[in-house]
Amino acid sequence: MMAEASKPDPRAQCALRAAEGERLLSIRRFADAFDVLDQALSEDRRNPRIIVLMGIACLYQNFHEDAEHFFRKAIDLDYDNTDARSGLAYVLMKSDRAAEAAEELCDILRVAPHHRFARKRFQELKSAPSIEAYAAGLHPSRFVALPAKKRFEFLSTLHIPPYIRKIAIGVIVLCVLLLIYIISSQNSYSGIFGGPGKEGAPDPNFPSGTVLDTDIGKSLARAMKAAENPPELFLSDPEVSSLLARAMDSLKFGNYNEARYILNRILASNADHISLSTARQLENFLKNPPPDKMDFNPDLTSIDQEGPLYRGVYVQWLTQVVRATNGNFLQVAPARYHGNEDDSIQVIVVDDNAHNYARGTMIEVFGDVLGVDKISDTQNVVYLAGKRLVRIQRNP
Repeated sequence: MMAEASKPDPRAQCALRAAEGERLLSIRRFADAFDVLDQALSEDRRNPRIIVLMGIACLYQNFHEDAEHFFRKAIDLDYDNTDARSGLAYVLMKSDRAAEAAEELCDILRVAPHHRFARKRFQELKSAPSIEAYAAGLHPSRFVALPAKKRFEFLSTLHIPPYIRKIAIGVIVLCVLLLIYIISSQNSYSGIFGGPGKEGAPDPNFPSGTVLDTDIGKSLARAMKAAENPPELFLSDPEVSSLLARAMDSLKFGNYNEARYILNRILASNADHISLSTARQLENFLKNPPPDKMDFNPDLTSIDQEGPLYRGVYVQWLTQVVRATNGNFLQVAPARYHGNEDDSIQVIVVDDNAHNYARGTMIEVFGDVLGVDKISDTQNVVYLAGKRLVRIQRNP
């Protein structure tokens, strides 16, 4: 008689389904992820990680009541689960329960004082002039992050000693340095023989002729100084590795604008020395994005909230001239013209030909972020270096 086939291990099946659910979440297939995670939960009904992932899947589909149910259930099983509490804080904010949301953020900071989402959201909540306006502009990604994409999933089954990883990273850094040396040698050769050498080129982040001995000029100087010294971000090792992989992918496919933002995040973080060195080397491969290929076009509110992290990142906005100052500073329409009702953010374009644009002129602004300056508790200014300003003709 044939031996009875062995039954599959339920715990192994549960782990596989949970991993598949994480993968589907990472590629934003939220409904599919929920179905797979629901099967995993049927095999392990007291697994807080699976329950949190189901809550995240609901959150990104705007099923707030279901998300709250799962997050509270995960907290019942694991009282100090910061992911569940962070997701619950978002649901509470979106359902006009700001006081309860603040309590959840405080509980997170009690357990994890350096929790980056909770710290930033708590400060924003305390300083928000209008809780309703603040809650209306929130997105789930500002409270709970989706799982990182796993490019080489088979590596997760391998145990790689730490010293092997360090050697591998060192080899990558050496290869990057060698490539940079080759490129820089070619650029030097071109400059000597009349090619496009960079020596003597104007500083793109500080247009010539800008008058600094004025209030607005001093504000620009403060914004640029703050952009050079951003507050430290607290990232885990997997987050740093994921960001480096994303930056390399963005450079590979010519998405330089997104790569600039990602590298800014790494360089402002608590990443290890090797990762920081790698990010600095990757900066040498950045180019200015062409106006017709803006793969990453950040909105004004994001820049206002994370000003230093957008230094050098390009934007392309359709806006309206408010007034010109000193022939160098062009104030354009505030945040409400970029899809937001918040009038507390001013936008100043630094351009040598600002006097050529009359009030009310519709323009398309293309340029990079110089920095953000806080004028008062209720007024911030975002500065852009205008690289291309195009008048838009109104229909009669």
